[in-house]
Amino acid sequence: MKELFGKLLKNKKVFISVTSALLVLIITVIAVSVGVSKTDKSEKGDNTPTESFSTTQTTTETTQTTTQLTIQTTTQSTTHNTTQNVTVPIEWEDLEYEYVDSSGYKFEISLSLSPWILLSNQNAINSAWAKVGNNNTLPGFNDWGLEKWETYNTYNRSGMIKALNGYSTSYFRKPMTDMYYCMASLKIKNVTEGWDIDTSNSRNVGFSLLWKADRMDIDCIGRIFYSNGEKDYLTGVNINADMVGNDWGPVSIVFMAPENMTPNNPNGDYYSDLLNLTHLETFALNAGIKKTIWNGEEVSYPTVPYVGIIGNDGKYVKSNRE
Repeated sequence: MKELFGKLLKNKKVFISVTSALLVLIITVIAVSVGVSKTDKSEKGDNTPTESFSTTQTTTETTQTTTQLTIQTTTQSTTHNTTQNVTVPIEWEDLEYEYVDSSGYKFEISLSLSPWILLSNQNAINSAWAKVGNNNTLPGFNDWGLEKWETYNTYNRSGMIKALNGYSTSYFRKPMTDMYYCMASLKIKNVTEGWDIDTSNSRNVGFSLLWKADRMDIDCIGRIFYSNGEKDYLTGVNINADMVGNDWGPVSIVFMAPENMTPNNPNGDYYSDLLNLTHLETFALNAGIKKTIWNGEEVSYPTVPYVGIIGNDGKYVKSNRE
């Protein structure tokens, strides 16, 4: 090393060149170090507050969003629950028939009918079904097997059995923007003194509930909920009670009638007709009826109940045909 240094001293030009190169290298290293230090410091100094502010801002926005969503969800949930829990008073038509069959068995037939209620009025619909539904699922607008035509909101269903005769088929075809439900509960009781009904002495009680409104071109589909399934009829329902005990039912029944709101008839095309028509006939019971009680008062048969209506405005209107 000493020899190399001595040679360099002797050769001054080489010594100066090497020394210059070393100085440049040292200065470059120092400059780079200082630059890196300043860059680190600058990045830390500039970005740290920015990152902190950005994080704080994001956290604030997230908190606000969460709060807003929570409030909205709570409000919607509260409103939904409130709607579900609203109970609407329902005016029921209660009928009791005393019926004696050809063998001398005496039966009491009890029938409760709601007004016609517009399906879109869910508070009234749910209130009525809560009384007579017997844990059955109430059909919605799309649960009647209806097929929509291309024009005029017309809905069609064909091939249904007509109530009463039990063998001919027909079709339902009406323009509809909504529909009415009349909900009912029916039960039968054997009151024949000394003659019980059981599995060894079963009886069949059959009759029809038919809507006279169909005669005015207001078609109706009736659905009865038996314990082993549902059955649909056109213009009413046929009752076929196989009794293996003294009590049968209660069974749930829904009558569906069309409604069509237009600018000319904002209350509906069928509102007035349904309100003013007589509605129900029990044709098959004619011969055997001995007594009819309507809302607690005995009346002569045939008795046709006039149910009211809860229409587009949500108000109950009593039939003016009583």
